[in-house]
Amino acid sequence: MANDDDAPAVLLPVPTERVDPWETSDDDGARFRYFLGTPRGEVATVRLAGFQRADGTLYDLAISVDADGPLDVGSAERLAEDLTAAIADLRRLAP
Repeated sequence: MANDDDAPAVLLPVPTERVDPWETSDDDGARFRYFLGTPRGEVATVRLAGFQRADGTLYDLAISVDADGPLDVGSAERLAEDLTAAIADLRRLAP
């Protein structure tokens, strides 16, 4: 693992709940980090997650949805709104 003093100065693509430290790939020596976006929603949460390279490019972007139980109509409508926003983020960020 590299020293934090030489960590790439790269902005995160979305507001985040978690950002892992920079790592170095065993395959090609490239630097990367994992990020987990700030959750949207309360009853059902929607998050955007993926990996960012040291040059700022992104890969393996995905949307995750978590709900503790069945959704009523209002919760399902809010989930649809949150998914629409997450999809817009994904399309904006995807290569």
